[in-house]
Amino acid sequence: MKFLILAVLGLLTVLSAFPAAFATHSTPFNGNGTGTFTDTSPTTVLITGTGYYDHLGLTTLRFPSTITGPAACGGFTATEQDNYTGANGDSVYLTVHDTICPTSTLGAFQLNGSFTQPQWT
Repeated sequence: MKFLILAVLGLLTVLSAFPAAFATHSTPFNGNGTGTFTDTSPTTVLITGTGYYDHLGLTTLRFPSTITGPAACGGFTATEQDNYTGANGDSVYLTVHDTICPTSTLGAFQLNGSFTQPQWT
Protein backbone atom coordinates (compact mmCIF):
# COMPACT_ATOMS: atom_id res chain seq x y z
CA MET A 1 0.00 0.00 0.00
CA LYS A 2 2.83 2.37 0.89
CA PHE A 3 4.42 1.70 -2.53
CA LEU A 4 1.14 2.56 -4.32
CA ILE A 5 0.81 5.85 -2.43
CA LEU A 6 4.43 6.77 -3.22
CA ALA A 7 3.91 5.88 -6.90
CA VAL A 8 0.77 8.07 -7.12
CA LEU A 9 2.51 10.96 -5.35
CA GLY A 10 5.46 10.62 -7.72
CA LEU A 11 3.19 10.68 -10.77
CA LEU A 12 1.34 13.76 -9.47
CA THR A 13 4.66 15.50 -8.86
CA VAL A 14 5.80 14.82 -12.43
CA LEU A 15 2.49 15.95 -13.94
CA SER A 16 2.37 19.13 -11.86
CA ALA A 17 5.93 20.02 -12.85
CA PHE A 18 5.00 20.14 -16.55
CA PRO A 19 1.41 21.47 -16.78
CA ALA A 20 2.02 23.24 -20.10
CA ALA A 21 2.95 19.99 -21.78
CA PHE A 22 -0.47 18.52 -20.93
CA ALA A 23 -2.60 21.62 -21.58
CA THR A 24 -4.68 22.08 -24.70
CA HIS A 25 -4.25 25.14 -26.87
CA SER A 26 -7.28 27.14 -27.94
CA THR A 27 -7.21 29.34 -31.05
CA PRO A 28 -9.64 32.27 -30.92
CA PHE A 29 -12.01 32.60 -33.85
CA ASN A 30 -13.01 36.26 -33.90
CA GLY A 31 -14.47 38.43 -36.60
CA ASN A 32 -17.64 39.93 -37.96
CA GLY A 33 -19.83 39.61 -40.97
CA THR A 34 -23.01 40.80 -42.57
CA GLY A 35 -25.49 39.05 -44.79
CA THR A 36 -29.04 38.27 -45.73
CA PHE A 37 -31.67 35.68 -44.80
CA THR A 38 -33.50 33.84 -47.59
CA ASP A 39 -36.49 31.63 -46.72
CA THR A 40 -35.97 28.29 -48.44
CA SER A 41 -39.00 26.52 -46.88
CA PRO A 42 -41.41 27.13 -43.96
CA THR A 43 -38.78 25.72 -41.55
CA THR A 44 -35.45 26.57 -43.21
CA VAL A 45 -33.49 29.68 -44.13
CA LEU A 46 -30.19 30.25 -45.88
CA ILE A 47 -27.97 32.96 -44.44
CA THR A 48 -25.29 34.21 -46.85
CA GLY A 49 -22.85 37.08 -46.66
CA THR A 50 -19.28 38.23 -46.27
CA GLY A 51 -17.05 39.13 -43.37
CA TYR A 52 -13.55 39.30 -42.01
CA TYR A 53 -12.38 36.64 -39.51
CA ASP A 54 -9.10 35.85 -37.76
CA HIS A 55 -7.04 33.22 -39.59
CA LEU A 56 -9.23 33.48 -42.73
CA GLY A 57 -9.17 37.16 -43.73
CA LEU A 58 -11.91 38.15 -46.16
CA THR A 59 -14.54 35.45 -45.74
CA THR A 60 -17.62 34.15 -47.58
CA LEU A 61 -20.39 33.01 -45.23
CA ARG A 62 -22.96 30.27 -45.90
CA PHE A 63 -25.22 29.19 -43.02
CA PRO A 64 -28.17 26.87 -43.81
CA SER A 65 -30.46 26.90 -40.76
CA THR A 66 -33.36 24.64 -39.76
CA ILE A 67 -35.97 25.51 -37.12
CA THR A 68 -36.01 22.70 -34.56
CA GLY A 69 -38.80 23.79 -32.20
CA PRO A 70 -40.23 26.43 -29.88
CA ALA A 71 -38.11 28.26 -27.28
CA ALA A 72 -39.21 29.13 -23.75
CA CYS A 73 -38.83 32.85 -24.58
CA GLY A 74 -41.67 32.72 -27.12
CA GLY A 75 -39.32 32.40 -30.07
CA PHE A 76 -37.80 29.26 -31.54
CA THR A 77 -34.70 27.09 -31.63
CA ALA A 78 -32.70 26.28 -34.73
CA THR A 79 -29.60 24.39 -35.86
CA GLU A 80 -27.15 25.92 -38.34
CA GLN A 81 -24.45 24.23 -40.41
CA ASP A 82 -22.07 27.18 -40.78
CA ASN A 83 -19.37 27.36 -43.44
CA TYR A 84 -16.79 30.18 -43.36
CA THR A 85 -14.55 30.15 -46.48
CA GLY A 86 -11.48 32.39 -46.61
CA ALA A 87 -10.14 34.05 -49.76
CA ASN A 88 -7.36 31.41 -49.91
CA GLY A 89 -9.89 28.53 -49.83
CA ASP A 90 -9.40 27.57 -46.18
CA SER A 91 -12.70 26.76 -44.47
CA VAL A 92 -14.13 26.49 -40.98
CA TYR A 93 -17.27 24.43 -40.33
CA LEU A 94 -19.43 24.85 -37.23
CA THR A 95 -22.66 23.29 -36.03
CA VAL A 96 -24.50 26.01 -34.11
CA HIS A 97 -27.51 25.51 -31.83
CA ASP A 98 -29.48 28.78 -31.70
CA THR A 99 -32.20 30.20 -29.50
CA ILE A 100 -33.96 33.09 -31.24
CA CYS A 101 -36.10 35.32 -29.01
CA PRO A 102 -38.33 38.28 -29.91
CA THR A 103 -37.35 41.71 -28.59
CA SER A 104 -39.46 44.77 -27.78
CA THR A 105 -38.76 46.04 -31.34
CA LEU A 106 -41.29 44.63 -33.80
CA GLY A 107 -39.60 42.18 -36.20
CA ALA A 108 -36.28 42.21 -34.29
CA PHE A 109 -34.89 39.14 -32.57
CA GLN A 110 -32.02 38.32 -30.24
CA LEU A 111 -30.03 35.25 -31.20
CA ASN A 112 -27.94 33.27 -28.70
CA GLY A 113 -25.97 30.31 -29.99
CA SER A 114 -23.57 27.65 -28.86
CA PHE A 115 -21.34 25.68 -31.19
CA THR A 116 -19.32 22.54 -31.35
CA GLN A 117 -15.56 22.45 -31.85
CA PRO A 118 -14.74 24.08 -35.21
CA GLN A 119 -13.49 21.86 -38.00
CA TRP A 120 -10.72 23.46 -40.07
CA THR A 121 -9.94 22.39 -43.63
